[in-house]
Amino acid sequence: MEALPQEALPVAVVVASAPDDVVVTTAGTAADGVMLTITPDGAMPQAAVMRGVDGISETGAQIDSLSRRVLFLAYVSFGLRFANIVVAARNRAQSPADAAGSIFFETIVLVIGVYGVRTLNRPCCDCCGCGLLRTFQVLCIMKSLDSFVIAMFSLFAYGSVLHFSLQLSFVVLEVTTAAFARALINAIARHTQDQLTMRMDEGPRL
Repeated sequence: MEALPQEALPVAVVVASAPDDVVVTTAGTAADGVMLTITPDGAMPQAAVMRGVDGISETGAQIDSLSRRVLFLAYVSFGLRFANIVVAARNRAQSPADAAGSIFFETIVLVIGVYGVRTLNRPCCDCCGCGLLRTFQVLCIMKSLDSFVIAMFSLFAYGSVLHFSLQLSFVVLEVTTAAFARALINAIARHTQDQLTMRMDEGPRL
């Protein structure tokens, strides 16, 4: 088979030689991910255009950034909630049993969020296939709704602007955490899809 002239190649070329009847030539950068397969029968080269290594790395960097934000917000939420529960228990606004139950619930939510981030949204059970991050997102939304109801009740029933502001800050915090968790779920899904697409487009390496 006649080899391609070097001046015709726009970028560096890596040639992988298999048996004598097949030569695989990869041309292009990692950004455009162009792969040319040259066959000995003189057929037209097949170009597989994909996101490439840079695309995968970019998505991985986005996952890393979103993971840090979700973990930070999860820890901040747990710390503020824990402090609020302790203060309420000390002021006898909440019974010790209720305070212990609330702390236990907040701990469970935190653990689900942390493990959801570290395992990249691993399924939490076999019944529905729902991921840990998805469960964490739903719990954050539920907590935000609960805080919103308490905030409205505090303002209109007791006229407590301070308590209203505190609960409203919890609403903003939980909604923000849920939004970042959703973005992380999407980034993980894109990363997985990109990897599968790359493997399918590359085909078997000879």
